[in-house]
Amino acid sequence: MSVSKFNNEKKQQLAYTLYLQGRQQKEIANLLDVTTATISNWAQKGNWQLKRASQSLSRKELVSKLLVSINTTIDMVNELGDIELMMKLPEKLAGFANLIGKIDQKDKVLELIEAFNGFNTWLELRAIKDKRLTPEILALIAELQEKYVDETIN
Repeated sequence: MSVSKFNNEKKQQLAYTLYLQGRQQKEIANLLDVTTATISNWAQKGNWQLKRASQSLSRKELVSKLLVSINTTIDMVNELGDIELMMKLPEKLAGFANLIGKIDQKDKVLELIEAFNGFNTWLELRAIKDKRLTPEILALIAELQEKYVDETIN
């Protein structure tokens, strides 16, 4: 089946997958026979940039960088011996802990996206045999999954 025969929902799902794989919007637009503006609109509405950025660094790398920052901050406060800075240290450490919590949330979102992508692939294969899985139902499931991920992010 040629890509030009796909409906917009199918093109949007494919565009999203290609975007997460690191493809550029112009390349995706050319592959799917839509305008770059269309891809840009889909990406903006779907928060694709945040989702792709979430995949670029692992939790371990981010937490490691935060721990180095925490250590540097503590060393600096201790070297200066400034009582005011020492009093502000718990607030700064709480900020770092908050960032680590956000990283954990990002990991949960990535796990959801990966699980939903696998589930969608399974559903598409299952739809060959199970006629109850119509394109409309598959589209609805994909839409609800995306809304769930968006609400989890926000």
